Amino acid sequence: MSLVSSVKFCPNCGLTQKNFEDHGVIGCPLCPQTIEVTIPPKQSPVWTGELKRYLVPSRGRKRDIFFRFRLSRSHRRGFLPFWDRQKERSQSLARIYKNFGGSGSFIPVTEDHFRVEWKSKSPWSAREIAFWRNEDLWAKDPRWGFLNSCPTNWGLGNRFSLRFSLLPEEESVFPAYLRHKESGLAEISWKNLDSLQNQSIRKILGLLEFSRNCKV
Repeated sequence: MSLVSSVKFCPNCGLTQKNFEDHGVIGCPLCPQTIEVTIPPKQSPVWTGELKRYLVPSRGRKRDIFFRFRLSRSHRRGFLPFWDRQKERSQSLARIYKNFGGSGSFIPVTEDHFRVEWKSKSPWSAREIAFWRNEDLWAKDPRWGFLNSCPTNWGLGNRFSLRFSLLPEEESVFPAYLRHKESGLAEISWKNLDSLQNQSIRKILGLLEFSRNCKV
């Protein structure tokens, strides 16, 4: 009888292939080297042709348009918090981030990663860009990009949201899945922005007459 197991598992955290298939999350940055991971192809959440059916010309009326950019990172050594109590953990992470010249708003989370968001279009400093690209600090895999426990978030680790106010004629026809929880607003978001999605964003801003009839 062979004592060698044929079950695939991560030698660092012990996660098995079945564990991953059952729960869809990994346990540490070394898991992708052992566990077979399949990530669904990335799709745009909405196409400009679809929006054209619901948006109407503004005819000089102003829309409120809001931008939000969120970035997530997990520590290179693992995904578990380094601080036991959330308050202490949040304060420590925020202090590290601000020491690197961070311009975004730190978001305390109970998940396994470090999350910051920006609600303005202010440019990042070179120091801050270096902070987010530091591969000695963040978990990263050569094939998948930046990692955290959920593979659908692998890659650049970013999420861009575009929120805009609806005109009165759009209120009754705009689909529920594109509406924001606040009344009168719609929201579209993209993960791991690529050139195709950037192009889609520009087209949507064109439909919203961003350069003429908007209030950011």
